[in-house]
Order: sequence, then C-alpha cells, then structure tokens
Amino acid sequence: MLFQIDQSVCDLISSSAATTADFSALSYLALAAAEGKHRLGGPRRVLAELSRCASLTAREKNAFERAASRSAEEGRLWTKLKVYSKVIASSALEPSSQRVGSQRIISVPLQWFDDSEKIQPTALLAENLSDADVLKKIGKAGTQLIGLGYLPLSVSPISGGGSTTAAALKSLASQNRQTLCIVDSDKIYPTGELGSTARNLNSFKNEVQYPLIEIVETRGRDLENHLPISFYLQTYDSHISHRRMARALSTLTEHDEIDIRTYLDIERGLLLYDVLKFAPDSGERVFWTESVRRMCSLSIASESELGCLQQGICAHETRSDCRCIVIAGLPANILQDFFNRNGEADAHDLCANLDAVARIEWTRLGGSIASWACGDQKLRV
Repeated sequence: MLFQIDQSVCDLISSSAATTADFSALSYLALAAAEGKHRLGGPRRVLAELSRCASLTAREKNAFERAASRSAEEGRLWTKLKVYSKVIASSALEPSSQRVGSQRIISVPLQWFDDSEKIQPTALLAENLSDADVLKKIGKAGTQLIGLGYLPLSVSPISGGGSTTAAALKSLASQNRQTLCIVDSDKIYPTGELGSTARNLNSFKNEVQYPLIEIVETRGRDLENHLPISFYLQTYDSHISHRRMARALSTLTEHDEIDIRTYLDIERGLLLYDVLKFAPDSGERVFWTESVRRMCSLSIASESELGCLQQGICAHETRSDCRCIVIAGLPANILQDFFNRNGEADAHDLCANLDAVARIEWTRLGGSIASWACGDQKLRV
C-alpha cells in the first residue's frame, strides 16, 4: 500500500518532542519500503528531510531518498489509487478510515507502527489459492487499466477455504493485517442475493470497526465468469466436451447477452431442472426462462431437445435425472488453466487479451488489488 507521509510526521521527528517510539515507527515505515512490501510517498521536502534522520540505517535512509527523488514524477500517485494510507503524527492509538468521493483514505498514527507484523505485505484473501493466483494477474493488469503505469505489487495470498473465509478474515483482523478479501458473489441472476460465503463477510464491511479491511465480491457468479473469451476459445475449443461452453460464452458476448454470460454456472452448465426448480414468477425463474429462450434463438441450445420448456414443469426430483440440457458445463480447473497459460504474461499482454466485458470487471477488481498491493522494488543497501 502507498504510505503517504504527512507534514506533521516531519515536524514531529525534527522537534524535541519526538520519542524513541516515533523514531522506531519511522524505521518500520522505511523498512516496509526498502523490502518492497509497501511504497512511500508524500511532499518531496518531507521525504528528503526524513531521509536525513540520524536514527535511520543507511538502507532506511535510502528508502526515503528514493521516494523523494521520484516525487516529482509520481507526486500525484495517491490521486489515482482507490485506497491509500496517510501517516500522521497523532495521539490516536488506532487507524481510522474515511471515504472522500470514491476514494478510501486510511489515517494511520505514526506510533501505530510498533511491530514488524504491521508492515507485512497486504493480505490477499481469496477462497482458494487458484483464485489468488488469478487475482494477482488481474491486479497486474489493473496497474495499466487505471493508469498507474509500471507499479510493483506486493501481496501475501491467503486461502480462505470457502465457508471458512470469515474465520480467516477474523484472524487477519486480530493481527492488524491490511487485508483485501475478494470472493465470488455466487449470485444466480443480476438482482439476486449474495451466496453464503459472501454473506458471512458482511460484518467486516464496517470501515469504522475494520479500517484495514476491504471486502469485494465479483459482479457475476464466479471469477470464472470474468475471464476473457479469448482464453476460453484458445484453451478449450479443441476439447470435444468443453468447446460447447467456450463457444457459447463467445456467442453470448458477441450478441451483448452480458447478464447470461455473467451469471451462468460455467462449471456445471445449465439444465432445465435448474430453471424449473425455482418458484413460479420468482426473479430467478423469470430471468433464466427468458435466458433459455434467448440461448435457443442464438442456437446455443435446441428448443426441440428441451421437452419440459413449454410445459414449465420438471418431473425429476434430482438434477442428475434431468435430460433437458441447455448447455453442458465445463468441468475443468478453469482458474488454474488460466494461470498456467498466463502466468508469465505482463500487464500489457493481459490487457491486450481482454474483451470489452472482461475489461470492465478487471478494471474494477484490478484497480482495488493494485491499490491495496502497491509496493516497490527491494533496496539492497
């Protein structure tokens, strides 16, 4: 994260009121940047003055000197980030968070930095490590998508394990870790409710109580719904049982059926059983009935093979018995496949492969990840 150093910190350090705790906190901040875990920013005169602090080691002084030397070219970096920390000299004991427009500013008292745990890289909490790997790539693309240019990112990926994500987040909160938690919304249709994993995190959305935590859900059902269409076609079009879903996603995108693409269960596919199990006239039933008819009109599905569509009744008690297949699922480890294909891709290549729909979500998610994970190059000396 970007630690924007306020003038008040410089005033305190250069005064006779500075304590051992203040100098120690300054060392922790410098170390965070020197190790590349976070980034220092602020007015050039402030950073330059702090770089001359006698209590700092040579490496720590260099961290402030580096920040001062580039302040002219990136002095407005903080304005482009969705979130940053403002380090202030204050008698407050804990960080606080406020919103200014669409930007989140975390005010952190200098003396809060009293332990190396507090300068560890931002924790990126996801439902599993495959999600985290892909989210890191989205973050890398995000640096380009929100106009940051080249920016090193530093995060600690942590697996939440689905239903245990809330417990993992509670543990991170108790450790005073800066944490960005991104989970699947598991929403079934545009105005549907969040799934249980996301709902269990609602209590952590209180920025007053949890100033160092942010929760973000995918707009669509799963992270898989927001991967670029080019990836699906390149990876699965030659696979006899997977190509149907890959081509369906492409067709839906070409015909601006964005909601169907966004809320379709890509792994399991769609059966009429899934649609007809919803209560008549429910939002889910209406949305997916209309979606099935639209997919038939686009030749993604065949109405003649969906005998129960006109009747509106499914006699089967279990999904496995249903033979009205609207679109077969793609039961692969999609996120791992995406990472395997794009693990070495740079931000430019990642952005170049985005279709217009994926680009919108990657800009939203990537901007958050890039902001929370804003890091630096390691300093050797």
